[in-house]
Amino acid sequence: MNSKDKVLKWANRIRKEVFHKKPLKRLPRGVMEDGQSCVIHNCFAAAYDRDILVDPERTLIYGDSFMTDIIHHPLYIQKFISDFDGGEYPELEIK
Repeated sequence: MNSKDKVLKWANRIRKEVFHKKPLKRLPRGVMEDGQSCVIHNCFAAAYDRDILVDPERTLIYGDSFMTDIIHHPLYIQKFISDFDGGEYPELEIK
């Protein structure tokens, strides 16, 4: 399983368990070095009607000015975020 497949599997598990939403067929595109429009953010933003901020170690989910959930990222997700921000997945980048 390649890195993108692992990320998609992880994102779909979170979508199901946390957001009770259907799985994605592929990773969405995103903006490098932007925690509010990166690939990981975009996996969840459409599924959840609240503000989401992604950093390399966790995703914070806010609603009505209070934090409602924290998703801690496994190391392979942190690596994917770093690799994406480093330009290793140009096919996922919104330009």
